[in-house]
Amino acid sequence: MQPRFLAQVFAEYRGRSFEETLTFARFVDLIGDALVEHQGSGRQSFTRAQEQGTLETSSEAVYGKLRRVPLSLSVGFFAEGTVRLRALLPPQHLAAELPVSVADLTVVVGDGKTLKRVAKRLLPARGAAGKVYGGKLLVAFLPSQGVAVAMAADPDGERNECRFVPQVVEQTRHVVSGPRLWVLDRQFCDLVQTARCSEDRDHFLIRYDGVRYCFKKDPNVTKLIEDAENEVARHSEEVKGRIKEMLTQRLAGHRATEVWPVKTQDLPDEDPTFLIGYLPLEFTVESKTEQERIAKDFFAKYGDRPRKYRNGVGLAIPEKKQIEALRRAVRYLLAIERVENKKQQLRLSKDQLDQLRERRRTEEAAAESALRALYTSVWLPRVEGGNLEIDPVEVGGRPLKAIGIHERIMELLMETGPRKVHGSVTPQKIIDRLRLGESIAAGEAPRLGVKAADVLEAFFAFLEPPRLDSATVLRKAIVRGVTEGVFAYTSTSGYVPALGPDGRYQLPRDKVTFGRTLSEDEIDFDSGFLLLPSAIPEEATQPSPAPVSSPLRIDEDSLSDNLTTPRPTTPGMPTPSITSTQTNRTMRLSFTATRDQVFKAFPAIANLAEKSDGGQVVIHIEATARQGFDAAWLRNAVEEPLDEGDIQWRKEDS
Repeated sequence: MQPRFLAQVFAEYRGRSFEETLTFARFVDLIGDALVEHQGSGRQSFTRAQEQGTLETSSEAVYGKLRRVPLSLSVGFFAEGTVRLRALLPPQHLAAELPVSVADLTVVVGDGKTLKRVAKRLLPARGAAGKVYGGKLLVAFLPSQGVAVAMAADPDGERNECRFVPQVVEQTRHVVSGPRLWVLDRQFCDLVQTARCSEDRDHFLIRYDGVRYCFKKDPNVTKLIEDAENEVARHSEEVKGRIKEMLTQRLAGHRATEVWPVKTQDLPDEDPTFLIGYLPLEFTVESKTEQERIAKDFFAKYGDRPRKYRNGVGLAIPEKKQIEALRRAVRYLLAIERVENKKQQLRLSKDQLDQLRERRRTEEAAAESALRALYTSVWLPRVEGGNLEIDPVEVGGRPLKAIGIHERIMELLMETGPRKVHGSVTPQKIIDRLRLGESIAAGEAPRLGVKAADVLEAFFAFLEPPRLDSATVLRKAIVRGVTEGVFAYTSTSGYVPALGPDGRYQLPRDKVTFGRTLSEDEIDFDSGFLLLPSAIPEEATQPSPAPVSSPLRIDEDSLSDNLTTPRPTTPGMPTPSITSTQTNRTMRLSFTATRDQVFKAFPAIANLAEKSDGGQVVIHIEATARQGFDAAWLRNAVEEPLDEGDIQWRKEDS
């Protein structure tokens, strides 16, 4: 399994656990080596890794990590790994041949397991009679494929396996298509479990021996939930509102998203960021012709005017097959909430409340799974034959590594198959797109410069590749183009400077930046202007200094640190009065600043760097914290941004 996939699994299911030197991906590799290469010996696996230099921690640290792995991470790793494993099986794979009588059903076998014969390593347990139990599992297994598809676990080896049934059943239903035939031990054959196994068009077989049936006056939690679900089903708007709320929460960290736009003006325009509109569930009930009309309206219009940034918008299309599973899970979540609100009135026992909480966790996992698979395709606008058409991008059988909803969509567009959205662009692409150096029309002079605003519009308004992730991509390309001498940059407050008779723009040469590094913050799309090297104004000719009546020779030793008046080289000669523009050759500043003042100081520092030798200044920074700086925070918030800015820095020990 790829480290990136394992990192995403860890981030999703880690609970309160964390990574330091030993990552979860490396941890999984070590356990895999122990099972496959060393007959289950962890010590041999860890020792081999240390000898090969691939394990930077001690064996005790790995055992400690193994001891502290939370159940949520183990179960999540199993669930995500099983999905990837089943995707690799051949379509006609058959591990065991089942009777013809069950050919129309998917047979699911459930079996529990208690970890027995646990070594008595704790001092109080040594020499004591009896057995020590580990945790308990309940696993759903597909005999036809030979793989396990769902698992529930508890660290208490004395816990009844019947409590795991709701989790296993719901997990299985979301990864295995029905109808299903459940095969379970006789301990699961009570009225609660049989009712659960008959939901969703499923089947079960029970053998009556005349002893096992009984009736109880206690409220049946499953029946209470089913009754509440029937009531919730009559309020479809409540279910719809909860689904939208859940989707909004999961997309809250992404600015370039819009949840369930209805009108064209619900999708923002003229924002130089690639925007994804997640269409509402009702979109799937429309005919194909109506769906295309709605999508084209979003692409072409913004209210009552044409949409300007058509190349910066896409529509995420809901998957019809996942909608009912999502609605069902949300209905049951709302039903569970109603039962919980009546727990005192219903006099629910502790065991029944535990059962209710387990069912809640099961439905939450089901809703999360359905949400993740809800949007599996994106529609993009394109021009064909002069008409606006739709370019659909489908997930299909492509395995996506990302777990988040928006992350999966952007991975589909930016990393899987032919890229539809790009996170970088070359300076030459800007020249080609704006046709710099070419005549736009017959008889016209070549275009030697262009406003930065026109560059932004060329990439976000016109339906031509490449589509860009954001305006930051263009800023980086402009900085690179100026640094590499592809074109120059200046600020003109939005106007187009005039061309002189020599074919060069009439601008102050010192206002034009060419052949040196710029910061991205200096690129302003409102006032910026790009010009080709051939159109850069020439340096102004410096007038020759007027001759001095009496010759005077000045050497380096004749200058003081703070005075610019030359001393006479001949003793006794008076110092002539000479007007000089020379200033201090070294400029040193120190000041204490707050966060806001630091940002305000950047332009002054940049101006000083522009006039300094090599276009550089040396910056010394000193910061103190009474409680000390967290090492991880320093790395993420300070050191990594400096590295990403290609800044050569060093840490000075205090």
